[in-house]
Amino acid sequence: MMGNKTVIEKDTRSMAGERVLPLPAPVKEALKKSKALQAAEKLALGTGYADSGYMCVMRPEKSTR
Repeated sequence: MMGNKTVIEKDTRSMAGERVLPLPAPVKEALKKSKALQAAEKLALGTGYADSGYMCVMRPEKSTR
């Protein structure tokens, strides 16, 4: 998602639209490391951790004006 402020999640119209995509080993390893870091941050922050259910979440940009 780039440039949009709304995420729309929905299923495919049919099972024919479902796809299994290959995941290169370096990407898989990076995701595993990120997930481990995320788990550590969640433990450290306790109730202050906002769990969105997504792997990566960008903070809203602050206005410089």
